[in-house]
Amino acid sequence: MDITFTNLEQMAPGVGAGLLLEYYGRRLLLDCGYDDSQPFGGTWSSLGIPAAAIHAVVLSHGHLGHCGLLPVLVREGFRGKVYCTTECSSVATFGMRETALSQEPKQYWALREPQLAPEPVYRESEVDACEPFFAPYCCREPIAIDEYVTVEFFEAGHGPGSVFAKIELRRGDQRTKLLYIGGMGAVGNDLDSGPVIDDSYDHLFLPAFTAVRHGAGTMQEKLARIIKRACKAGGNILIPVSSIDRRDAILQMIQNISEDPEMPSVFVFLDSPVAGRQCEEFPLKPGASEVYRCLRPMDTDESSKMLNSITGTVVIIAGSGKGGYGRIGFHLKKNAARPASAIVLFGAQPDRALDQALRGGGRTLSVFGEEVEVKARVYRLDDPLVHLDAGVVIQWLSRMKPQPHVHITHGGQQTKARFSRALRKAGIRDVYVPPVGEPIVL
Repeated sequence: MDITFTNLEQMAPGVGAGLLLEYYGRRLLLDCGYDDSQPFGGTWSSLGIPAAAIHAVVLSHGHLGHCGLLPVLVREGFRGKVYCTTECSSVATFGMRETALSQEPKQYWALREPQLAPEPVYRESEVDACEPFFAPYCCREPIAIDEYVTVEFFEAGHGPGSVFAKIELRRGDQRTKLLYIGGMGAVGNDLDSGPVIDDSYDHLFLPAFTAVRHGAGTMQEKLARIIKRACKAGGNILIPVSSIDRRDAILQMIQNISEDPEMPSVFVFLDSPVAGRQCEEFPLKPGASEVYRCLRPMDTDESSKMLNSITGTVVIIAGSGKGGYGRIGFHLKKNAARPASAIVLFGAQPDRALDQALRGGGRTLSVFGEEVEVKARVYRLDDPLVHLDAGVVIQWLSRMKPQPHVHITHGGQQTKARFSRALRKAGIRDVYVPPVGEPIVL
């Protein structure tokens, strides 16, 4: 029987990172992501993959784009184990809970007709239903998924509890070894460790890496100038961002900025249904002396509404999911038309409705069914999470002997095409960008 894999990312609207590995009558799902830039209207069954037929899930990290459809999978009959680290399960559960609460009908108070709010992809109770299925393991601890497959985790440095996975399939004398990378940070990864680089692999699955062009200090200086300008003009600073660790990195930068005696003091509002819990469960990075002293969590829809009545300059960090922009949309309605205000977009967000509307100098936003003129200044800064540079990945791949088959399975189509060209230019010839939804024999 053949071993196959199918890339599920974008197989249907709202489907994020996911790789289905089929072997000897078994199905193993590598990541189970939700792309919240678009509504998920289908089911696992509509993908031709009944949830009950998936035997296990392996999570690389807790970003919504890699774990966010687990509640849908469980709701539709999945009863296997979800293998990940303890930290990953905590971050994943937190992000999914925020997604569920953000989609409750009461969160759409800014709509002219709240009754037209979209149906939630899942509810908080369905997030709770996932908890019994998590099976946490430590890195470098062999995990017997079944009689055919063993998985071993290694540090990825891509957020709390993030890993990449060495996967060995065996049946009789047949051995197939895979390396699955869902994301990779520039610091704290195990790519160069002996058990990884000294091993050999038949197939390597990885995301499309890009060139890293920034330093954290430079980005922090740019953000400081943006805040100073808004304070002088009397405007607000809106920062749409969803993932917990990106918020953490931004808050860390603001804390560092606030220590400058020449920096004006401003309140920072974290606007999310789980803001208070984030501050308690996921404080700033180790080494920070204290949580930013002017940070205020805004959990309820009443407190979110209150932000629009505040005078003076504030920083508002809020979610930016789905087509309606999430909670940040409430504040865009008031602030986007103010020349004194600023909208700060971190990292490449090509699939986000807000990014698409503002790309190329767009000056109009459709927010909750209303057209809003954009007079605020729009700034684009690099992703505050330092990803591994494409050049470093290419050098690492060049050291692999023998060269594995390389499959680029995660990222935008243009980004995947650019990365595949860069790999071939560097002499790594066996590179593929697998078509979505098509089983590929290994």
